[in-house]
Amino acid sequence: MIYLCVSFFLFFSGCGGSSEKSTEHTTQSSRQSPESDLASFVPVPAGGGGNFIESYSKLSLGLRVVPEAADGSDSNRPDPQFNWAAVANAEEASWDETGGVFHRKIFLVDPESSLPEHKRHLFFVWPENPWGSPIRSASFTHRIVSPLNHRRGTLNPMPVWHDLENQTWFIPISEIFRASENYKALDASGEDTQIIHIDLILENGLSVPVEIRFQAIGPIPDIRHELHPVPPSPNAVEFVKSISREGRVVRIESWTNPSSRPFTLWVRAQTGRQALKLHTEIQMSEYTPRGDGPPLGPHLRSQNSSAELSVTQIVAEHGGPGGESEESSDVGNQWVSFTLKAAEVLYLYWRANPSVGVRDCLIPPPQIIPMSWLEIFPQTFSRVLNIPIGVWQDRPDPLRPPAYHTQNMTHHSRVVGGALQGNWEGEVRLVHPFTSQQEATRANAPGSSREYRVLWSSALQEALVAESFNPALPSYYCQGIFRDN
Repeated sequence: MIYLCVSFFLFFSGCGGSSEKSTEHTTQSSRQSPESDLASFVPVPAGGGGNFIESYSKLSLGLRVVPEAADGSDSNRPDPQFNWAAVANAEEASWDETGGVFHRKIFLVDPESSLPEHKRHLFFVWPENPWGSPIRSASFTHRIVSPLNHRRGTLNPMPVWHDLENQTWFIPISEIFRASENYKALDASGEDTQIIHIDLILENGLSVPVEIRFQAIGPIPDIRHELHPVPPSPNAVEFVKSISREGRVVRIESWTNPSSRPFTLWVRAQTGRQALKLHTEIQMSEYTPRGDGPPLGPHLRSQNSSAELSVTQIVAEHGGPGGESEESSDVGNQWVSFTLKAAEVLYLYWRANPSVGVRDCLIPPPQIIPMSWLEIFPQTFSRVLNIPIGVWQDRPDPLRPPAYHTQNMTHHSRVVGGALQGNWEGEVRLVHPFTSQQEATRANAPGSSREYRVLWSSALQEALVAESFNPALPSYYCQGIFRDN
């Protein structure tokens, strides 16, 4: 929330100087950029003074905060069609004997904002003749007071612009910060108090000092974004087991705040519409028994067990890996917020975990299976001489009895491959710290005005393969996730 305080200090003092009205460009504007050229107006510094005014009505100056024209035709001056009576004093400010408090937010111009009112330049504006004697010259100084009462700024006077055509005086609010050497628009925080001291010299020689106090909110800066690689698992077994123990980080990114003020990141992982699939390849080593000989094998065959994962955990580390950590669990479809501190790097770790209802599967232990077979010995013959007839003949040997054999064979099952594949959706939004959760998390309708900046929004396809995997494998008897065993 931003408040604008205006106080008038009116005194008598003796000063010499001319009372002639200034209508010439007597000093150079401090605005540097070509697009902000104010050459068509007259920036006039305070000249020689006169007598200070003892008292005037606190309301009679008629100071307003006026935007540039809504059609963007001229960003160098206040909207000349602005209706001064449109904002009643009761709505614009609350006044007492010492000054007033403006009840409105003052946002410095932000070209990237989707809110039209935040894209328009604002001006402090007042008429050239509020007290019966026209203002002849004016200047101002700018100071900043922090919540800890630290003061910055300069007392070097800067010019106030005089719009001769519309008979007003004005100060471009963005110009106040452009002229400052150590405090720019990006540094403007609602916690700091901005103090503008205006010196007004009237045509009748009298001098009026006016002090304006307000809180300003600077534009949202360009937040630097960087993606970081997800560390691989050493092997397929560890890949699958680590997911069963602690899930799997599917995205690592960092956000760097270049400004001296904090912001809030609102983060959401959407589940239900997209899904990540953990595929586990189980390889079985088996033997085939035979009735008349040793078992055949080993035979290797693979099957696939699948489980659904969802991104339901986000971990934030302030200052980078190893820094202060914040963890948000069960964030599926839920917005969570993290503070992006001034001038810090914030790491976000998106972690996928097994979805609700996923079965726990086990790799069966080795099975020792006795396999038996009967060995039948073939008939053998011996060659002998038939003496009576003098001929060699084959004579059958006595039959050997069958031999019965038994051998213990071991069937093994093990994890040999795994992959995490599929789609998931996430979104990161950046807002001012004072933005409500309702406003920060409302639907992002195309073309709508919103107070948040979408930093990242996407449906990503993640493929994290620990070892070669064949998705066409037949299904394993248990579809789920394999815990340590």
